[in-house]
Amino acid sequence: MSVKFPENGLSLVTGVAGSGKSTLVRQLFKNKYPLSTIVDQSLPHVSNRSNITTYLNIYNEIRKIFSRENNVDISLFSVTGKGACPECKGKGMVKLDLAYLGNSQQICEKCQGKRFNDRALSHQYKGKNISEVFDLTAQEAMQLLYNNPLIKKTLDSLIKANLSYIKLGQPLDSFSGGELQRLKIAQMLTNKTHGIIILDEPSTGLHESDIDNLIVLFHELLAEGNTLIVLEHNLSIINQADWIIDLGPKGGSLGGNLLFQGYPLDFINFKESYTASNLRRFLGLQGGDNF
Repeated sequence: MSVKFPENGLSLVTGVAGSGKSTLVRQLFKNKYPLSTIVDQSLPHVSNRSNITTYLNIYNEIRKIFSRENNVDISLFSVTGKGACPECKGKGMVKLDLAYLGNSQQICEKCQGKRFNDRALSHQYKGKNISEVFDLTAQEAMQLLYNNPLIKKTLDSLIKANLSYIKLGQPLDSFSGGELQRLKIAQMLTNKTHGIIILDEPSTGLHESDIDNLIVLFHELLAEGNTLIVLEHNLSIINQADWIIDLGPKGGSLGGNLLFQGYPLDFINFKESYTASNLRRFLGLQGGDNF
């Protein structure tokens, strides 16, 4: 099989489940273009203390702000340093061994889940201590920390990625798959990533009203000079494609064939694809069923 993907374009790889989309793009294409980036809904390789600020590298900037404002050592605002609660060691939770009932966790009675010790919490910036800042949403934090260029740029990317409601201190392992995928996109927008980006079913778990925001993100990435390759079933996203590669006709041993490669206008008239048939119906065109 030989396929082509246009540079700086939005390519959709379509087909029923098991038709070979992941094999083609995530394995064969990735092997040939190893510098391409796969964005899926898996949890990044991070520690259980990780949150938005650590993942997007603005935690140290927040610590610097508190350090300068209060003229104290920056390590005082670290949950792994001098600022950690002595009881839970900066985790906010205490693990309880209940013997045959298994392990359980409860909020630390000393810090009440704030993770910092009393000395760290006694210092403030614009009326808020370090724990209260981590309890702000990205939208709220923008209003407080907009004077820092790096933080402002990062929070702006989060808001563009439709994550304005996420709190800065929320652990990454509590994010949904869709939120993790959008967080990775926000990181790319912040770092102005340039290259080939592979997105594996980014619409999974999203309400249809959120699809429009996702498409806006795609155009943000394209505007930065990236090439997007999207494996997707959602017809609203397929409808936005610059280029379509359709595999099938079915899944498993009945899949793995290149049915179509080309422009969406030509794909709409293609008669041998389940995806094309459903796309015609989605667009209100005649001839939705051909099988």
